[in-house]
Amino acid sequence: MEKIVLFMDNEPRFLQVQSRILEQAGYQVLMAHTLEGAEKELKEKRIHVAIFDIRMLDEDDEQDVSGLILAQTGEYRSIPKLILTGYPSYEYVREALGLAVDGQPPAVNFLDKDEGPEALVQAVGKVFTQYVRINWKLHIQWAEDQPLSFPGLVSLIEPYLASDHLPARCAEVEDLFRKLFYDYDQIIVSRLIWRKRTRVGLEVFAYSQEREEQFIVTCGRIQDNALERELCAKPASQAFDAGSISIKLTAETTQYAATAFAMGGSEPKEIQSLVTFCRAKPDRQIRSVLEHLFQNTLAPWHQQSLFVEESKGLSQLYRERSGLTEDAFPPADLARRMQALAKEALARNIADITFPSNRVEIKLSGGRSISYPNPIPCLYNDDMLLVPRVICRTTSGGLDVDTILVDQAGRTWLSDFAQAGPAPIGHDFVSLETAIRFELMEVGSLQALYDFEKRLLAARRLNETISSDDIEPEHRKALSAIQTIRRLASEAAGDDPGPYYIGLLFCTAAGLAMYDPTLKRTGPEIARLLHRLLFAAMLCEKIDQMKTKRSENLDLPASKSLRIDEANREAWVGEKRIVLTNTEFDLLLYLYSHVGALCKRSDIAQDVFGLKGENRETEDSLLNTNIGRLREKIEHDLSSPKYIMTVRGQGYKLIVQPE
Repeated sequence: MEKIVLFMDNEPRFLQVQSRILEQAGYQVLMAHTLEGAEKELKEKRIHVAIFDIRMLDEDDEQDVSGLILAQTGEYRSIPKLILTGYPSYEYVREALGLAVDGQPPAVNFLDKDEGPEALVQAVGKVFTQYVRINWKLHIQWAEDQPLSFPGLVSLIEPYLASDHLPARCAEVEDLFRKLFYDYDQIIVSRLIWRKRTRVGLEVFAYSQEREEQFIVTCGRIQDNALERELCAKPASQAFDAGSISIKLTAETTQYAATAFAMGGSEPKEIQSLVTFCRAKPDRQIRSVLEHLFQNTLAPWHQQSLFVEESKGLSQLYRERSGLTEDAFPPADLARRMQALAKEALARNIADITFPSNRVEIKLSGGRSISYPNPIPCLYNDDMLLVPRVICRTTSGGLDVDTILVDQAGRTWLSDFAQAGPAPIGHDFVSLETAIRFELMEVGSLQALYDFEKRLLAARRLNETISSDDIEPEHRKALSAIQTIRRLASEAAGDDPGPYYIGLLFCTAAGLAMYDPTLKRTGPEIARLLHRLLFAAMLCEKIDQMKTKRSENLDLPASKSLRIDEANREAWVGEKRIVLTNTEFDLLLYLYSHVGALCKRSDIAQDVFGLKGENRETEDSLLNTNIGRLREKIEHDLSSPKYIMTVRGQGYKLIVQPE
């Protein structure tokens, strides 16, 4: 294996002589006599150790520390550096070997040029032994039934990499694995579990004389692995105390980073992605897996402290989280992408789409046209729906049906933490619903997808039960999964669909923004993108309708009292009469008769609806739906109710005179 040294010195004669000595000692040396030349090599080549002269601009200038400044560059933190100078001083040594902001010293050793070539060879050898830590003897094997290789991995991680850079990148990924499995004799890269943009998840078996271990290894570009690397650096993160998955090994090179996770309680060979599991299993098992995911696997994350985001609104948070800021995706650029998508859809005879005056018009089968707001302006509108209190928590990242893993017993694991960090409380739920909608659903006809989304958006509460009778059979599995996610979301974040729909809009649009008109796509891929466009437009209209309804029909001061005229079966908030159905009035009357006291859910189910130990899911759905409808009519702000208060996990309490 080649041991590659970058040698930077502004004296060409000295550089050539010393490099030749290092080559005779068995090293491959890349020479650079300028800062620009050194940076070019650092960016493009595979380098194990770098030797930097301090004075690179002016040999006679005591203030010239340009070589030391290059050594301090965070972009090259993974390369051990040796400082070599003809002007040694205490100040230079202290600055070269002292800790930088990220805890890494700019260099690992300091050498005076007068110490001679033998000292240089010894110093370089010591750096390789102590800091490079590449397992040169590791035997790397690829599973015979899998089309995997280092060139294949590089192509997955960097699909647009120039061909002349491929050999160096392949060698660097190999170094990454030799660093990651430094204490092992052999590894078998068994299979590709998932690919997500510039990252991959692999199953790897590692062997030494003492043990055999199995890992899930995530690998990707170092800049896309920053959050996961930061998470790995934290001591015993609470997120990994549930016995589900633990970080065992980490490694990085200049271009790439990798993390090896050990999976508790299951064999990786039994593991499959959630999308594979869902395609093969019936509804009942899918619901069970989703419940395990949120109630067990995500519990350590969701049990962390909640906080209110004071400085940013819900739309801004989701916009930043989904990468749809105006800097990243200017509205004009997004509009051009959608025009190109419409053109390709028409050329393939999938759909006829136009964009007249801030609208999206789509011709469905049979010549029928539908029209909805163009979602692009909505994405940059911070006033789409007022949510006064934005509650956040730390999330593991965007949940994805490819990176969530499931075993044969229905237990779940997370395997991607590259987007871990604070997010709105409903983020995990909308992320997974979005992934299921556009990965699990059969694309079919646009008309069938439109009917499906219209039926879902007709629900007035997040946890409202939707009959599958009028849903196409190929979409019923997705409906069951989505309703399970929404039920769990309503328990965690409330039953108001408004904030949830905002999250869905941004998660949906994020996938839509990834459409690149210069790349060829299959017909089903284009159909899924059109599904995203249609659903985003429908969400915009629904959110706008909710905003209008709240401003027109709920314009009541929160301080006005609620009262009931039982004889005439009427309810009033202040001076405004509230029109209620018989069921809604009976429910409100029950709460009114216990004003200020806790009304348990089981008691309400029995005394108001006559349910006596029936199916828990039916009971929950009936209660949530009717409480939600009642709140719609009496509350001023559904996101912050003043009259019907939820007592988490127990029931409700009616307040007739809010403060």
